[in-house]
Amino acid sequence: MSAEQQLTELETRLFSEGSTGAGSAATIMDLAEDGLRFFARFGPLYARHTGTPFDYQHGIAEPAAKYREIAFDKLRTDAETLRAARTELGEAGTEVAHTAEDLFGVWHGAAANQAAHRLAGLMSANTDAGARIDQLTSTIEAVVNTAEQAIIRNARTVRALALEDIAGLSADQVATLVDRASSDAPPTDAELIELAKLAGLQINPRACRTDPELVGQLDADIQDWLSNVFAPIFEARLDAFHAASDATEQQLRNTWDELRTALNEFRPDGAEPSQSPAGHGGPEVAPAPGDTNPAEASPAGQPGAGHGAPGTPTMGSPATGVPNPGTLSTGAMAPAALGGNAGGSPGSEPRSRGAYRCRADGSDGYAPSTVDRDAGHARRREPAGGFRALPAGWRRWRPRRRWRRRASTERDADRRTMAGCRRGRAAKPGPARACD
Repeated sequence: MSAEQQLTELETRLFSEGSTGAGSAATIMDLAEDGLRFFARFGPLYARHTGTPFDYQHGIAEPAAKYREIAFDKLRTDAETLRAARTELGEAGTEVAHTAEDLFGVWHGAAANQAAHRLAGLMSANTDAGARIDQLTSTIEAVVNTAEQAIIRNARTVRALALEDIAGLSADQVATLVDRASSDAPPTDAELIELAKLAGLQINPRACRTDPELVGQLDADIQDWLSNVFAPIFEARLDAFHAASDATEQQLRNTWDELRTALNEFRPDGAEPSQSPAGHGGPEVAPAPGDTNPAEASPAGQPGAGHGAPGTPTMGSPATGVPNPGTLSTGAMAPAALGGNAGGSPGSEPRSRGAYRCRADGSDGYAPSTVDRDAGHARRREPAGGFRALPAGWRRWRPRRRWRRRASTERDADRRTMAGCRRGRAAKPGPARACD
């Protein structure tokens, strides 16, 4: 099968099946080698005749080779991987929705409503991620199709530039004419015989060599053929090659820009995998009065785990921006895990005024919960060294009663005097009353 037939078959397969099946652009560009050989054979002769610099490697080979590295198979693999991930994401979302429907059928109350809001945010993020995956998959497939069309069009154009001879003269024969045109010495008998053969004439070389007028006419005809036949044909093909290369490069640049735009939309603003893009974290829900902060109470792997604010799910996948479908499980979504009542009735509201925590030195300390601080309850600030140790056993912390500052120095002295009396010490002398 000829190169032209193979190009036709690839083009037919592209429009009928949506893909050429070629692993890379090199498979297609190899079919255009005949067009490149034309420039390799006749390019140096054109440079010698016109005095124009011609670098085949830099001007022809490298522009043609820069398209060879386009890996169509890798792009197709990416599209298939995204399509499979989209299917898994949809199935995981459906499973979570069915499980949640059964759960919320028996679980009611403020905590259940809060969990439902959080789940709605996750499901919204799942739907949005699925749409973005579909969009990126479609863009990749369109990019591959467009790139294959551009490469086939370029290969067909370059292939059409192939010529074994120019006006019936091979590269070796054109080289003979160029050699004669660039020489000022009288032609030898062998050169005259070769030149006459190219012109289809039979001559007596000795007679012609002795006639300067005939030799001059021959040289003029050679120059005329090189300038008016050979050079225009080569220049036309050279211009066609550069035009095809520029058109292909521009089309591929537009194609990659389209793919780059799709990737930026897939992960807007370069969002980190641990942060949810704006607008995809679901609605923010304030904790129910008295409920434990879901950000602190939810176990790992459950909605609200490790989040600083309600309604901001951590992305389990850097690409999708949504929780990993494999980590979504509602089987452990107990009320206590979602900030609801832990062991109480569905309608009751627990009073978590704080949480006892163990200090680094092994003693017990009390730290107000986030809900307590956010609700504006009167709680003292935690000192730099941690909370003071409590006696053995568990008990709630009660704020130490502090005396109000007396407006009078005399009253302060009176207070110190009474304190000394209670401790069994003698009263300090002063205007205040003495101990009884």
